[in-house]
Amino acid sequence: MEGEAFRYDPTKSYDSHPQLSIGRMTDVCAHCEAYKWPGEAPGMCCSNGKVKLSPLKPPPEPLESLMSGTTSESKHFLENIRQYNSCFQMTSFGASEKVFESGFRPTFKVQGQVYHRVGSLLPSSDEEPKFLQIYFMGDERKQADRRCKTNPGTRGDIVMKLQQMLHQYNTYVHSFKTALERMPSDEYNVIIKADKTPVGEHARRFNEPLDGKCTRRYPRQLLRDTETGEDGYPLYRRRKPEDGGIKTKLKMKINNSNQEIEIDNKWIVPYCPLLSRLFEAHINVEYCNSVKSIKYICKYVNKGSDQAVFGLENDRNSIDEIKHYQLGRYISSNEAIWRILDYPIHERHPTVIHLAVHLENGQRIYFTEDNLHEKMNDPPRTTLTAFFLLCQKDDYAKTLLYCDVPKYYTWDASEKVFKRRIQGTAVHGYPNIRETDALGRAYTVHPNNFECFFLRLLLHTVRGPTSFEAIRTVNGQVCATFREACQLNGLLEDDDQWDATMSEAATIQSPQD
Repeated sequence: MEGEAFRYDPTKSYDSHPQLSIGRMTDVCAHCEAYKWPGEAPGMCCSNGKVKLSPLKPPPEPLESLMSGTTSESKHFLENIRQYNSCFQMTSFGASEKVFESGFRPTFKVQGQVYHRVGSLLPSSDEEPKFLQIYFMGDERKQADRRCKTNPGTRGDIVMKLQQMLHQYNTYVHSFKTALERMPSDEYNVIIKADKTPVGEHARRFNEPLDGKCTRRYPRQLLRDTETGEDGYPLYRRRKPEDGGIKTKLKMKINNSNQEIEIDNKWIVPYCPLLSRLFEAHINVEYCNSVKSIKYICKYVNKGSDQAVFGLENDRNSIDEIKHYQLGRYISSNEAIWRILDYPIHERHPTVIHLAVHLENGQRIYFTEDNLHEKMNDPPRTTLTAFFLLCQKDDYAKTLLYCDVPKYYTWDASEKVFKRRIQGTAVHGYPNIRETDALGRAYTVHPNNFECFFLRLLLHTVRGPTSFEAIRTVNGQVCATFREACQLNGLLEDDDQWDATMSEAATIQSPQD
């Protein structure tokens, strides 16, 4: 069944065909000359020439000879290539949570952060070197023996050649060897003495403010309750001693003399006692209210993921729209590869055009004090008024209903007009008219809005109207309301038949005594 994998039909039974062939890679990219299957998207390889990679350099010797597979040595290497690859691994793989599934096509799922663990460059005294530590063993023969011991089936002479190649060409090995040379040595001690500071200066001194004020605006103003400042930031509660605040006295050495000073809440930096005691560090918790600077938009969009997130909830049944929106932004692996390979997105097809429904001069208007009269005299054009103008000029549009217009015409949002489609299937008998599968959907109207509701009914019945008056015209008669026009067109039902039935019964036969 050649190519059936790209043309799956749910109505067919594939039980009798144990194998499905996707065909040969016959398509060649014009930009990168990559071979592709006929069913693959044009830009999945190099994005139509946007991605350009430099050609791969040939591997150094002896790796190039070992990869050829022409000698007994190279054949042995290719048969045990995974073991040789494990000989020179520098890191180990780890995950926070692993899920194993058995059965058909067993998989290994990793949930959470994936790590490549790099241990210490030197092993402890009671352990043998492993992974990256083997690279820094002094003797090359000992390195090869250690690698062959942990990976059975490998040959010592091949391992010797490969490790010499890595020490010569591999940049990671060079980087780690440089780091090893910079490691602290027990032969040298660097001692920094605290008493070797400039004479008369404190080791943790602060530069004196030039204007006599602290740059952090301390001392702060004492407040009974928390308020919002003019800049949008909160001004926290700092109570006076008479309002329940705390005041204490501290003895400090100032200008070589012991002095006693009073400290109250206006000198205290905001802190959270619970977090400070829990983490043994000063942690400030700020309430994010509002800011004026645009830099925070760029900062929080480009910053990394949060290290810790917590929140306070009063009602468990409350709906968090922000959280629901954030969860909806998640792109799974299936959707990601679907978009990367430029496959068609199902939610974007077919195109749906929203069509406005409003009474005459009833469209929504946005105005200011300066353009109020201008907007009232010349209200903006909508899809409905543009449909009327189209029916006045285009003969084919006179044969269409309002909801069928997007199939043959595109809506130009900038010029507020309908234009004939350039792409699509040609309509027989009408030159320059093309049909697509685009859909037009008129906005719903509640029946309580009588006239607008009846107008929507007429728009789905009357073809090619040129104005609001033309919609109300039935058999040459201009109706006063859209309801009357619907009544004459037979679009409405009432209870007149029951009144006629009762009148007929009363006329023909009176009730018996």
